[in-house]
Amino acid sequence: MDQSKTNLPRLTQTPKSAQNLQQLRTHISAALVHTRSPDGKLAYAFIDMLQYPHNCNLTLHVLLSILKEMKDKLPPILNLQLDNTARENKNRFVFGFCALLVAKKVFRKVRTCNNYYASDSCKN
Repeated sequence: MDQSKTNLPRLTQTPKSAQNLQQLRTHISAALVHTRSPDGKLAYAFIDMLQYPHNCNLTLHVLLSILKEMKDKLPPILNLQLDNTARENKNRFVFGFCALLVAKKVFRKVRTCNNYYASDSCKN
């Protein structure tokens, strides 16, 4: 999605008087959490006003926020499905954080898989 579509305010038709007004730039990150509860899936949307660099800092902020909210309902194994980008997701900081989660016994194991081939790339 074109990130300019998340700028605020988002008007279907912009009047001439508002065409030169500056919009608030925002970025939306989304996460889908699969649970064994009756709800099944929980959707999260994180809107930042460019206060985080769009690299692994934002990825780790989103992940940590969800883990803190679900701290009493965490499974023994974390299956983490990531987009295939080294800049934001697949780098030493994200994998280091995953290793820390295992070392601190938050999870017994962390499995990561590529979002593009999610159905066949999640390996044990």
